Amino acid sequence: MVRETKNAIAIVGLGCVFPGAATPEDFWQNLIAERDLRTPLSYRETYPVDPSDSYDAQPGKPDKYYNAYGGFIRDFTFDPTGYQLPAEYLASLDVTSQWSLHAARAALADANLTSPLARTGVILGNLSFPTRKSRQIVNPLYYDLIERTLRDVFADPGFQLVRPDLEDATYDELRTGSNPADVLGQALGLTGVRLALDAACASSLYAVKLAGDYLLSHRADVMLAGAVSGADPILINGGFSLFRAHPQSGEASHPLNHGSSGLIASEGAGFVALKRYDDAVSAGDHIYGIIRAVGLSNDGNGKHPLSPLRDRQVVAIQRAHTQMTGQHSPVPLQYVECHATGTPLGDQTEIETLTAVFGDEMPLLGSLKSNLGHCLTAAGIGALMKVLLSMQNEVIPPTINVTDPLHPAVVRSPASWDAPHRQAGVNAFGFGGANAHLIVESELTEPVLPVTWTATRMAITGMGVVWGGCEDLATFEQMIFEGQSSVAGLPSNRWRGAEDAPMGQYTAPDGAYLDQFEIDALRYKVQLTENDSPHAQQLCILKAADEAIHDAQLPRGSNVAVIIAMETEAEFHRFRARIDMGWQIEQSLEHAGITLSDDERKELIRTCRDAIAPWPGVNRFTSYIGNIMAGRIAALGDFSGPALTISSGDTSVMRALELARMLL
Repeated sequence: MVRETKNAIAIVGLGCVFPGAATPEDFWQNLIAERDLRTPLSYRETYPVDPSDSYDAQPGKPDKYYNAYGGFIRDFTFDPTGYQLPAEYLASLDVTSQWSLHAARAALADANLTSPLARTGVILGNLSFPTRKSRQIVNPLYYDLIERTLRDVFADPGFQLVRPDLEDATYDELRTGSNPADVLGQALGLTGVRLALDAACASSLYAVKLAGDYLLSHRADVMLAGAVSGADPILINGGFSLFRAHPQSGEASHPLNHGSSGLIASEGAGFVALKRYDDAVSAGDHIYGIIRAVGLSNDGNGKHPLSPLRDRQVVAIQRAHTQMTGQHSPVPLQYVECHATGTPLGDQTEIETLTAVFGDEMPLLGSLKSNLGHCLTAAGIGALMKVLLSMQNEVIPPTINVTDPLHPAVVRSPASWDAPHRQAGVNAFGFGGANAHLIVESELTEPVLPVTWTATRMAITGMGVVWGGCEDLATFEQMIFEGQSSVAGLPSNRWRGAEDAPMGQYTAPDGAYLDQFEIDALRYKVQLTENDSPHAQQLCILKAADEAIHDAQLPRGSNVAVIIAMETEAEFHRFRARIDMGWQIEQSLEHAGITLSDDERKELIRTCRDAIAPWPGVNRFTSYIGNIMAGRIAALGDFSGPALTISSGDTSVMRALELARMLL
């Protein structure tokens, strides 16, 4: 009997940048040495804000975070030479691009692949958040507005607002979602697909799954799959403080341990180089592991976008195991690298999920996040690397800081893994309900279930529209056939005073702007309050998707995927500008020799901050997170398929359709 192997995916190269590690070897040594690499925020991460200025041990304070720890990359120097783009340009980029470039080039070098590379693509998991560099482009807009206002308040035309020293940054940095993937493709000379996706903490495994689909459908011969976590640390810690997801003062983050009270966020980037298994064998490549299956799911109509749902996590694992065996029964894994971030609800739910799947045959369990913290979008790629290096070295590093494990299977001291055939699972369960489970093995020992890829036609069965001047498909159709135009000037409430700015670059062009539209808040399960409503971008896509779902008559609870093309909402930067306004007012008053009482000074800071943006509530903040948008749409129909957003510049919609076709 001939073994079927052509549907297996081989991992042939690794590259990474994580706290304390610029290579996979450093990464592994940190795990074996049982190092805890979570450290306090420093001025490097929070510039130009002093870390202590934004810290308050009491949760719930506006403009503050109550946890000042994280897993940070500090002793790393980016080498911009040897790429297909100018070194000077690459040296000026945000760390999200630089870390991604370093890790991706290292993965290709490890696989003995050199650029430029034909039929090679990249899929990058990346959080749709402002970055250090994008902040430096947007924030000066608000500085100008506040400075002009304060000149009137103090009747001093010479009053100047103290500003941070800004580095050079191009407007490409505003595309914080897609730009790192685009730069990576150009710099490495990749001719294949290049796109970024946001499936929250499951992004890495979503990237691996979709990269494998590009290989198996012969749209590519080599794929880079990975993720980066490098968003503005103040917004990251501020967001998790808003969600109350951090441990409070006197509490600890110890994943898979009773008494752990929250997560610690982390930075990093990692990539794996992938080939079809038969191609890797023919080329004589070193194979770190073989990906046998990746199961994806979404929580659908769960309790809340930030609350995990056990039953849908089970679905992701079952889908992976069914892909591998064709049966519903679980594959006998020897180890599972858990998502386990240290939050009580999340960790306990994951243990319940694994118990529901494996029962008394529970494999060994562990979590990388006890060493590095939670690397968000890049968490899954770090978890996969830990498993691959554990297989190679035949030992499973312990999950550190565990004194009272949630389950007896948690690895608390180095565990020998010298089985002739090593097989493991990797979990990644993201907020917003994005779930993924990957099965990887050390060598191929049994046939792979055949998968037939054909050039099938894809039918469009439903549509929905919210456009400038159009709230539904019927209005849009009428506008098109009657030759009407919805192009007009910017709505008067849009730029919050910038329309009076003296500088020409702030003049808005005419466009098909959305002024207002109606939504059913009860149906969409959204709160509409003055300062805590979801952002219009999320409400707009909900309304359009709802019309398409109804038009197509999609059944509730079905295996429907949601893929949204988007880019980071630039307005998100307002909250970082609001935080900066505290130190700026303080220093500006001092430089101008203006003395105010303590109450007057605090009131001035509060007023200036509120003029930029009211401090967000949970609903407002989460509505800027890309994958939450896709998750809310999945919740409309309680859909169980994967839900994600993608960013690929002007080609985003075409890429979304391409991914939809492959998933079908």
